[in-house]
Order: sequence, then structure tokens, then C-alpha cells
Amino acid sequence: MNFGLNAAPALLVFLLPAVVWLVALYLILRFLRAFERAAYAHERIADALARPHAGPSDRGSMSAPSNER
Repeated sequence: MNFGLNAAPALLVFLLPAVVWLVALYLILRFLRAFERAAYAHERIADALARPHAGPSDRGSMSAPSNER
């Protein structure tokens, strides 16, 4: 019996797993980048919500402060 590999099965045996691993690695890296961006956005939102801020003012922006009237 002859068990020699032709060109097509050899490419399928050696190239297909490499392509599958490269695609899997690419998808994992994309997921990790998206996760990092989401974590950074979450930190920015949390910092903005924790920052003290002055409430809405009933004065216009051009009016003088109350102690200078």
C-alpha cells in the first residue's frame, strides 16, 4: 500500500491548524483590547461620578458673585 501524501492533504493537515490558531489568537487579542477599553471607560465614568461638583446655578455666567454686589 502506498501512504504517500499528495499536496492538497498535506496543506490541509499542516496549514489549516495554523490558520485556526492564528484566527483564535486574533480573536482573543481583540477581546482583551475591548475589555481593556471597557475597563478604562468604567474608571473614567466612576471618577466623573465621584468628583464633587457645584450644583446648577440660578445666576447667569456674566453676573458678579454674591459677595461683590
